[in-house]
Amino acid sequence: MMHDLIHDLAQSVSGKTFFRLEENAENNSEPTKTRHLSYVRKHEDVFQKFEPFSKVECLRTFLPLDPLQGFNLSSLTHKVPHDMMPKLRFLRVLSFSGYLIAKLPDSIGNLKNLRYLNLSHCEIKELPESTSNLYNLQTLILFRCVSLTTLPTDMGNLRNLRHLNILGTRLKSMPLRMGRLINLQTLSDFVVGKHIGSGIAELKDLSHLRGSLSISGLHEVSVGDAIRAKMQVKQHLDELVMEWSSDDDSRNEQIETDLHLKGCAKCTSLPSLGQLPSLKDLVIEAMDGINHVGLDFYGDGDAFTIPFPSLETLKFENMKEWELWSSLEDGRLQGIPGLRELSIFRCPKLRKFSHGFASLKKLRIKYCGALTSFSHHPKLGNLEPVQFPSLQQLVLVGCKELEDLPVTLPSLEGLEIDGCEKLAALPRLMGLCTLSVSDSNAELLGCMNELTSLSSLRLNHISHVKSLPEGFIRLSTKLEELSLDSFSELNQLSNEQVGLTDLASLQRLTISNCPQFVAFPNEADKLPPVLNYLSLKHSESLLKFPDELYKLKFLTELRIEWCPKIESFPDTGFPSMLKRLVIGDCGGLKSLPKEVLHNNNCLEYLDIHKCSSLISFLEEGNLPTTLKHVKVYYCKILTSLPGGLMIKDNMTLQFLEIDNCPSLMSFPSGELPTTLERLEIGDCSKLQTLPLNLVNLVNLETLEVIRCPLLEHFPVGGLPTNMKSVRIFECEKLKFLPEFIYKLKRLQKLEISFCPSLISLPKSGLPTNLRLLTVTDCEMLNPVDEWKLHKLKSLHDLTIGGFPGLVSFSNEYLLPHTLTSLVVQRLPDLESISEALQNLDSLQKLVISECDKLQSLPMNGLPAMLGDLSIRYCHLLQHRCERDKGEDWSKIENIPYVHLR
Repeated sequence: MMHDLIHDLAQSVSGKTFFRLEENAENNSEPTKTRHLSYVRKHEDVFQKFEPFSKVECLRTFLPLDPLQGFNLSSLTHKVPHDMMPKLRFLRVLSFSGYLIAKLPDSIGNLKNLRYLNLSHCEIKELPESTSNLYNLQTLILFRCVSLTTLPTDMGNLRNLRHLNILGTRLKSMPLRMGRLINLQTLSDFVVGKHIGSGIAELKDLSHLRGSLSISGLHEVSVGDAIRAKMQVKQHLDELVMEWSSDDDSRNEQIETDLHLKGCAKCTSLPSLGQLPSLKDLVIEAMDGINHVGLDFYGDGDAFTIPFPSLETLKFENMKEWELWSSLEDGRLQGIPGLRELSIFRCPKLRKFSHGFASLKKLRIKYCGALTSFSHHPKLGNLEPVQFPSLQQLVLVGCKELEDLPVTLPSLEGLEIDGCEKLAALPRLMGLCTLSVSDSNAELLGCMNELTSLSSLRLNHISHVKSLPEGFIRLSTKLEELSLDSFSELNQLSNEQVGLTDLASLQRLTISNCPQFVAFPNEADKLPPVLNYLSLKHSESLLKFPDELYKLKFLTELRIEWCPKIESFPDTGFPSMLKRLVIGDCGGLKSLPKEVLHNNNCLEYLDIHKCSSLISFLEEGNLPTTLKHVKVYYCKILTSLPGGLMIKDNMTLQFLEIDNCPSLMSFPSGELPTTLERLEIGDCSKLQTLPLNLVNLVNLETLEVIRCPLLEHFPVGGLPTNMKSVRIFECEKLKFLPEFIYKLKRLQKLEISFCPSLISLPKSGLPTNLRLLTVTDCEMLNPVDEWKLHKLKSLHDLTIGGFPGLVSFSNEYLLPHTLTSLVVQRLPDLESISEALQNLDSLQKLVISECDKLQSLPMNGLPAMLGDLSIRYCHLLQHRCERDKGEDWSKIENIPYVHLR
């Protein structure tokens, strides 16, 4: 409410001088008084949108705004920058941000009053030299102009320039005499050049710089040049980033909060970075000359000086020759007291590394193949020192020689071990909650007996393991999640005597890619008692499920996939609380008797797919009344569906999908539930009829019938009145659309394609509220001009194609004026498009594809609002539309986006 009041007040005060194109017609009536114009960019902006302002010579502001749904790039008719802007001599604020503009006219230099110019994300490769004549320009934004490689030669003339943003460009050097821009306050980047007048000394007099500055090309800088730049007096800079080339021996001694040293190949020692008091984040990467990191890294201060007092994150990466990191010399220990996160990646020769990280929370070491152990403090008497007292997360990946972990890790909560083949033991980790072990030594499993706090365990690709250790199962009473993946020899989870009942808290169990896994314990008292999720995938040897499975009273989701030897399920059925059941790629499964669900009153989701031997399932009796979603697909010999699907008053079914069941000939007798909202039927090559009661499905909104070649007609009575979307594809024998389709007042989408026997669209016409209509490749249909398309007053999107013999398109009364998108495709005999097309004043997108005989566009051109034109595989027409030289180019040159292929 307050926001609206302030908005109304601002409008009242500004009167007619501020104009937003999205606002009401009252504003649109007097653009001559407008001083400031703003609008939200669309995907394509045509000239007609701006035409009322092309003669408003007093316009001061031209400001496009990003769409509310997020940033995206737009196309703009070239008439705006080339024809309209030169006339607006009083412009002070000009933005083309977000437009795919490749070139600006030289006339931009005539906008002498311009203060602000924003070309962010444009595709320009260079600015016109006349830009240097904009003597009043204060702000120039070229952010993310990724094609921009040069700036105007005389940029130094812009004495009033205060803000220059060239971040994300590809400038190779700065123009000469940038030092003359003494009023600059923000400069995102400075690229040092080789020539006099483009060196770093140009920064000498830019004393007002503030914020962030990145300087690249420092390999071109001598010591004298660096001194002359007077960087030390630029006190308002918050961040300074400096870049050298990879073959230079210079080093970055950044004094700010972030520092990234990369690729200084000739550098053999690191500077004393520990003396930088504000440094918070440090990355050292690809320093191939570094062999040893020692005390000099911390600094040469006295015993009372704390190195790296502010450092929180430290990362070493791609250090090919680094072997040792030591922090202990002559009995003196250095550490990094405030470090929270340490990462060491791809340092293949590193054997040991430092300690003294009292505050470290997260440690990641990846692909350090020579690392054998963590360094140890000397013992204090009989006490074992604590190296990482605060460490909570430890990640070890690809450390093939690592043999042990620190002895004590009192705060560790999460541990990931991957590819550490020699690591055979774990220390006592009393607080460990999550553990992931992959491609590592099987002996680690024997160390898990003492991990009594573990709540999540993921084990992957571990050889020579046939079952889980007995002691681990007995002591893992807090384990809630267990995942076993790629165990080549695992045949059972535990022996029959132990069972799994000690896993008293286990809720989720996943077993994947265990080809020798044979069976679960058979008795209910040997299964995890509170299990609510069970998934089995790629268990090629699994023969059956335990008869006592139904007693898992908390199980709500069961997934069984790629278990080819499963032929049936226990007669005792599935658990009563099961809500989601997925059975897929079980090639041996022949039937699913109704008894498996006789205890269930909770099932909501049923998915059966790729069961190549399944003939029928749940044949007799009722299905759970709670069932809402049923998917059956890729069951090649399935001949019938459950009769329970057709009990209309005893279910809450909302979604039914039957796809790729080529042996299915019909639906069972009865009627589908009236709760059904979406029905999809596809690739059922023998299906001849649809359910008889479609017209009574009062909640049905979406119907899709795809590739059912024997289907000849829809059931008597047609479709229910609530339909919103109908798609019919590749039904070769279908002759007629559903009866009374014109009565479907809520139908918004109708798509009909590749139905060669379809004789005609209804004589009574199509539903008048259609918003999208697609009719393609229905060769027997009556002529387009008999479809009464002009009566579809809500139609926005129209696609027509695949009609040999159609020579001309369109006449004056054929298409509704509401169209915003028109696609004309695969019309091999089309020779002309009617001049009436220009009258479609709402048309924004036009696609013409595969019309080989079409020679030209309409004589009077295309609709003024057209913003997107695509011409594909129309050889004659494409030749006439070639840029700058085709005979029809003048008809399309003002369209923001043109694509020819």
